[in-house]
Amino acid sequence: TGTGIADLMKGFETFLTPSYVNPDDQLSAVVFKVERGDQDEKIAYVRIYSGMLHTRSHVDVIRKNVKNDEPHTAKITALQLFDKGKTVETQTASSGEIVKVFGLHDAFVGDWLGSQTKEITQQFARPNLETVVSLQNSTDKVKLFAALKRMSEQDPLLQIYQSEGGVISVRLYGEVQKEVIEATLHDEHGIHFAFEKTQVIYIERPTGIGKSFADKMDEDNFFEATLGFTISPGPLNSGIVFIPGPGRGGLPNAFIQAVEDTVRRTLEEGLYGWSVTDCIVEVTAAGYWDATSTGGDFRGLTPLLLMEALKKASTEVYEPLNAFELDFPEPLLGKILAILSKVEARVTDTPISENAISRLRGLIPVRTTFDFERSIPNLTQGEGVFIAEFSGYQKVQGVIPTRPRTDNNPLNKEEYLRRTLRRAS
Repeated sequence: TGTGIADLMKGFETFLTPSYVNPDDQLSAVVFKVERGDQDEKIAYVRIYSGMLHTRSHVDVIRKNVKNDEPHTAKITALQLFDKGKTVETQTASSGEIVKVFGLHDAFVGDWLGSQTKEITQQFARPNLETVVSLQNSTDKVKLFAALKRMSEQDPLLQIYQSEGGVISVRLYGEVQKEVIEATLHDEHGIHFAFEKTQVIYIERPTGIGKSFADKMDEDNFFEATLGFTISPGPLNSGIVFIPGPGRGGLPNAFIQAVEDTVRRTLEEGLYGWSVTDCIVEVTAAGYWDATSTGGDFRGLTPLLLMEALKKASTEVYEPLNAFELDFPEPLLGKILAILSKVEARVTDTPISENAISRLRGLIPVRTTFDFERSIPNLTQGEGVFIAEFSGYQKVQGVIPTRPRTDNNPLNKEEYLRRTLRRAS
């Protein structure tokens, strides 16, 4: 009907006016969409917040990950601007514009070009559900993993992992996302597979301080490397803090990087098989032989010593929680409260009633959320409204859940050495 269009256009002019272009401003732009061209080339859609982009120029690409910002350099081969519903080639693009960028071969949604604008960030809570891929034909594994990786380029909410044993798992936010992924891969790639039952992703946090040490001269040290670790609890939501430490023995940067990469990979499976987080890992000693030590020695020794220190520190397992809001007919209040108790939810606010509708707010474990959500239509005769979102973790009470290991099991020295040394030989 055209109602409100004039106000909408006025809003565009008022709030979305491109900022003043200063070619000397530092470049800051974000990739918000990725697609593939006719030749399978990657095309990044970029919003520029400050500075300018030029064809044939090199830009820093920043990806936020567990090791903080790690820029790599990419060369822009072409730029296209949007004009009256079409795209036109251009040599430059500036602040306030949206542009298609060619040449960013490793671009993912959420990457920043130049520097990250502090005022504008993209924050996604970590997925708290996981499923494993079950293939009917094992020869499709490479094809499936490539297809999933391509999907993850375009969707920052899709996280794909492949263990050292080749097991492919997908981190999820909900069951609907799993159904979409499955349908897309069936329809677009012709891959026949199934997801195993979705399980909750728990985390581990160290409870104390643990230390370990091995000298390259020790008879039972099969790696030409000296290393020592201290692992201790870190601040809440701090992730993994790696400190090379003053005692790193003057290790070359490549060896230190090998140690850090292996620390982070090893802590993906803690004492109970869950990812370890909110911890500080410090290298307390390090040494090597000039002629014979390699990065492989440090990658091989690190898991053994790190898990030894973690066993001494001990860990506790935490489960994810959702904050929920539930609206339902007021006469059902008692029945709803009883059922919430059964699914281990707790009400945090006083119930509110208005116009014969009651509202409850509280916390519910992720592991019981889905089943409770599915029961709401029957419980409320179709009149219930349920909203839930991730809201942190709580310590697991009772039986501690475990997850099967997919690494070489550094908790068992004999088993780990047998697998690792056999692979190295």
